[in-house]
Amino acid sequence: MELRNKLNILFIAYSCRPHKGSEPGVGWNVVIESSKIHNVYVFTHISNKEDIDKETLKNNFQDIIFYYFKLPLAFSFIHKYFGMRMDYFFWNIFSINYLTYLDFNCDFDIIHHITFNQYRTINFGFFTNKPFVFGPIGGADYIKGYFFKDLNFLTALKEIYRKSKIDIWFFNLFFKLNTNKKIILYSSIENCKNLNFKSKSILGSKIYPAIGYSEKDFSLTSSRNTSDKFTIIYAGRAEDWKGLKFLFRVLQRIKIQEINLKLIGIRSLEERFKIENWKRYYKIGCEIEIIDFLPRTDLLNLFGNSNLFVYPAFRDSGSMAILEASVVACPTLCLKVGGQDLLPNDSFLLVKPFESYRKTTEMYAEKLIWAYENRVELSEIGIRAQKYVSENFQWEDKIIYYQEIYKSLLK
Repeated sequence: MELRNKLNILFIAYSCRPHKGSEPGVGWNVVIESSKIHNVYVFTHISNKEDIDKETLKNNFQDIIFYYFKLPLAFSFIHKYFGMRMDYFFWNIFSINYLTYLDFNCDFDIIHHITFNQYRTINFGFFTNKPFVFGPIGGADYIKGYFFKDLNFLTALKEIYRKSKIDIWFFNLFFKLNTNKKIILYSSIENCKNLNFKSKSILGSKIYPAIGYSEKDFSLTSSRNTSDKFTIIYAGRAEDWKGLKFLFRVLQRIKIQEINLKLIGIRSLEERFKIENWKRYYKIGCEIEIIDFLPRTDLLNLFGNSNLFVYPAFRDSGSMAILEASVVACPTLCLKVGGQDLLPNDSFLLVKPFESYRKTTEMYAEKLIWAYENRVELSEIGIRAQKYVSENFQWEDKIIYYQEIYKSLLK
C-alpha cells in the first residue's frame, strides 16, 4: 500500500462525548486531535449525537465525519434490562454490515477501536482486511482471592469467570483465524501479561494507557486545603470491587476524627443506604459527605482543594480517576493493581497487596496515617504526580504515538 501522510481513519468509539471524563473523553479527544493530521471517520452510539452536534456547531470541525448507530428497535430492551455493557456487545455485532458498507464507500486506511477500553467484544476490525489497531484495551486484571470477602455473590462469580480465561482462549483463536495486520495496545502491564494474544497477524503489542489531557487542564488553579480538617476524596460508585468497604475498614483502624471524607458519584438510594450502614457498623467517627454527581470542572476544582484522593479499587485497567486527580496535583493513595502498575513509586502512595487482607489493610492504614501527619511532603508527592502526567499523558503526544503505529502497520 502506498503510504500517504493524510490517512482515512475509522475510529470505533461506542463512548464518545465532548467535555466528559474517562471513556467518553478518550473517544472524543483521540478523534479531535487525530483530525488535525488525518481524515477522520467516527462510528459511535446514537446517544452521543446531541452533545457532538452542539460541539460541532461551535467549532466547525473540518476533517471529521460522524456516523451513528443504535440497536434495531426489537433489541432496544437490552440496554434497559441488561445494561450498557450488553448493549455495547450487541451494538458491535449488529453494526458489522453497516460498517462494511461504509468501508466500501470511504476506503478506510486504518481501523482503530478506542472505546470501550476492554477486550471482550468482537467488532468490525476483526472482519475486515484493513490494518487494525485494537485498544488500549484492559479487562484482564484480576482481584486477589482474599478480597472476595468484600464481593457480593454475582461479582464473585464474574471474577471466577474472568480468572478462568475462557474468553481469552476464544480471542486467541479468533486472532489466528483473522489475517489482517494488527497491533494490540494494552492499558497496563498486568493486562499485557494476562492477555498476551499471539498470532502471526499481530505485528506488535505495546503497553500504553488510554487516557490523556490537554495543556489547559494543567493550568487549573488549586489551593490545597490548609485547615485542621484533612479532606479526602473518593470518586466512583459504591460497587463492591471498588473497595469502598475496605476503605471503611481502614478508617476504623486509624481512628482519626479530623477527617472530612467526600464521596463523589454515589447516585442511588441503595448506595447511600449501604454507606450509612457501613458508617454505623464500623463506628466511623469522621465527617462523611455524600455527593451524587459533579461536572468534570467542579470535580477537578474539588481535587485541587483537597489533601488526598483515595482509590481503593481491587482491580482497575486504566487508572483514569487517579490520573484525573493528578492533573491538579492532588496526591493519590491506591493499591498497586491493574493500571496502577505503571505508576512511579515516588509520585504516588502505592500499596502493593500483601499475602493477606489484614496485612494489606494495615499497610493502607499506615500510608493514610503518614499522609495525615506529613502534609507538606504529601503535597510534594502531588506536584510530582502532576509533572509525571503532564510529561506522559498529553493528547498531542498520544496522537503522535498513534501516528507512528499507523505508519508501522501500513509499511
